[in-house]
Parts: sequence; C-alpha cells; structure tokens
Amino acid sequence: MKNKSEYPKFISNQPCGKDMYVGKSQERLAKTLAQHIIKGENNNKEQENGNSIPHIIGLEGSWGSGKSNMIGILKMKYLKDTHFIYEYDAWGHQEDLQRRSFLESLTNELIDNHILPRKTKVVIDDKQNEITWFQKLEDLLARKRKTVV
Repeated sequence: MKNKSEYPKFISNQPCGKDMYVGKSQERLAKTLAQHIIKGENNNKEQENGNSIPHIIGLEGSWGSGKSNMIGILKMKYLKDTHFIYEYDAWGHQEDLQRRSFLESLTNELIDNHILPRKTKVVIDDKQNEITWFQKLEDLLARKRKTVV
C-alpha cells in the first residue's frame, strides 16, 4: 500500500508558463505575438509626429485553453526585459466593481514593479502637493467630488 500522505493529488489550475504541447503551438504563438508587438512599436517610432499609438491585444478562448499560460510564456521568455505586461483576472474579480478592481490592481502592480513612483504631484487649492498614489486612486475612484469655492 502506498503512503497515504501522497494522496489526494490535486492538479494546479495556475498557468506554469511553459508550453507542454508536443507541437509547441503556444511557444510559436507567443514568439509571433512578441514580434508583432515589437514591429508595431518600431512602426510607431517612424511616424513623423512622434506620438505613439497605444495597443491593446485580447486573447479569446474557452476556460482552460491556455490563454494565461501563453501570456506567461510571452512575459517570461520574449518580453521579460523590455515590456511590462499586466494581467487582470476578471474571473477572480467577478463579484467586485470591475472599474475599481481594475484600477486598484493596476496601480498596485505598477507601484510594486517600480514603474510608478510612490508619490505623485497634484494641484489642490492652487498649490502643488505631493500625495501617494493610493490617495490619488481614492480621488479617481470617488463617486463625488468636493469643490471648494
């Protein structure tokens, strides 16, 4: 009889960031997507006005089809040192207010990755003040605005 401590064994539903398919289809897709992103950025730099155009890329597929895993491969292997990739788990926040959850999660991720400084400058009553991004976020998410006349 086998050791009972080995059972039960659960399979993780977290993406591992490795292409486990024999044909390496996720690896090829991640590489192609990285090339597309970089090519698009290079085309942007060549524009005369110098304004970059933001890009949004969406992946569609059924649950468990490997979308998150493919993003993990893209993030860890092809764009690791050059790009910041933000992943938002809409499924995990389905009971939350989506706008608020998205902004809070993105702000925290940007601060944790040192992309945003801990503080930002705002003008309050014609004076420039320095506040934390968490304070700024509260203002951005507020349903009411306070105006002082």
